[in-house]
Amino acid sequence: MANPGRRSAADVNTRREQMLDRILSQGRAEIQQLADEFGISAMTVHRDVDSLVADGLLAKHRGWVEAPSALLVQTSARWRLRSGQEVKSVLATAAVGFLTDARSVLVDDSTTCLGVLPGLARPLGNLTVVTNYLRAARLAGNRLGIRVHLLPGEYEPDLDAVFGVATVDAVRTWRVDVALLSVPAVADGQLFHPLPESRALKVAMTEAADRRVLLVDHSKFGHTSTYVFPPLRPTDLVVLDDATPTAEIDAIRAAGAQVHIVPTPVETY
Repeated sequence: MANPGRRSAADVNTRREQMLDRILSQGRAEIQQLADEFGISAMTVHRDVDSLVADGLLAKHRGWVEAPSALLVQTSARWRLRSGQEVKSVLATAAVGFLTDARSVLVDDSTTCLGVLPGLARPLGNLTVVTNYLRAARLAGNRLGIRVHLLPGEYEPDLDAVFGVATVDAVRTWRVDVALLSVPAVADGQLFHPLPESRALKVAMTEAADRRVLLVDHSKFGHTSTYVFPPLRPTDLVVLDDATPTAEIDAIRAAGAQVHIVPTPVETY
């Protein structure tokens, strides 16, 4: 008979996910503070935190724990896969409706765009997906009717994707219907990225596509970074959620791009 005082593995995992989200949102937290917030002992917090540290998700110090740098959170595939899952799913579902006529799609290494791929499966095998992101290639490759081309380049393990001159050159040999992209920062109608290699590849994808569909959740707005993108254009569609500041939405429209707004899941507020 199960011990009613013991938590199931699912309960423990849920608590650890909530604890991780709490630390990510604040940047750091005291061990005793976490114990008080979650109604558990400090020893249990230490076990939870040690598990997250072992997964490379947190750094632990004497009596407190902290999240990694903002740059790591913005760029690491491992971090991006864990963050904002609900709103990413809503954006991806909405984006599928704008890709029904596409015969060829370039997909970047953004985790936001991953959710679009299951909705693109077609029975006649008439869709080609070209990507630098290994996870996207595996996901698309398991879908009926999608042919996948994985771009060449230097593999970056933390991003689970390839980049470099060879990757950009390979993109330039393609002409596709849509480039499906995301960016980590948008401010006043301008797109930004902290990594030059990723920025260069996304720009090449933009130039190789007839139109660009950008998926950007509200957390990316109001931020800048080191490298800027070319201006938005009338053929661009930006899919965003309604928690995005109105001024930022107006700036996107003023830059000439189309906007599609979806409801933000309650859990993301």
